[in-house]
Amino acid sequence: MIIRQEKPSDFQNIYDLVKVAFQTAKVANGNEQDHVNKLRASGGYIPDLALVAEEDSKLVGHIMLTKTYITTGGSKFEALCWRLFLWLYPIVNVELVPNWLGKVLN
Repeated sequence: MIIRQEKPSDFQNIYDLVKVAFQTAKVANGNEQDHVNKLRASGGYIPDLALVAEEDSKLVGHIMLTKTYITTGGSKFEALCWRLFLWLYPIVNVELVPNWLGKVLN
């Protein structure tokens, strides 16, 4: 398996992978694949932290960390965000991993 930075030529495959992955998720609204595109268009997108996993030249996984801010007591701090279930999720093609692992990741 190869882990590498995503590139624009991957975007459609990532879109499709996210869509399929969330079709069986317990918590999903059907727009998760669109949210990935919105994150890329945002000021929080960090290309170096948007990764794909490939096996046999096929995209099998995707993860993206984005920049966000935490505000507390009048102070604002920059942070990285991995938004589980709502915004960001490690996406794995469940057809290509053992059944138990796909369930754990979804």
